[in-house]
Amino acid sequence: MELYLFLDIDGVLNSFNHPGTETFTKGRFLYDIDPFHLEHLRRLIRELNPKIVLSSTWRMSKHLVEIIKAHDIEIYDSTPITYNRSRETEIYWWRGEHMKPEDFGIVLDDEAVLTQSCNNLVEFNTNLTEGLTEQIVSDIIKYMGTVPREK
Repeated sequence: MELYLFLDIDGVLNSFNHPGTETFTKGRFLYDIDPFHLEHLRRLIRELNPKIVLSSTWRMSKHLVEIIKAHDIEIYDSTPITYNRSRETEIYWWRGEHMKPEDFGIVLDDEAVLTQSCNNLVEFNTNLTEGLTEQIVSDIIKYMGTVPREK
């Protein structure tokens, strides 16, 4: 079984309380990845070893993807860019094209994305004020302990 992490960036790896470095790009403010949240993501990666699938709008910009890579976050793949579809649709498309029935996916986002129940996808939500916290990472690790995994 492969484990995939569908990763959003804004509101997960940066937040109002920990914004990282503020930059102004294309008429709006964007924030870098904050080290505070990055350490929580690194713990999740150490504990679960997921393949990271970028579902964030950051995937639309080579510059922003380079920022992610500069923080030593290995991106396995990205969901498709459809412009007129929801993030949920993009995740389900990617799942259908790449995941086997025994594989499992975690959606980590600051907004509720999944509106349909699915036996091999689970969603954990951060919030824009706090971002990814130690408690959310602990909850994900605890939850994954209940999912049967091949050795």
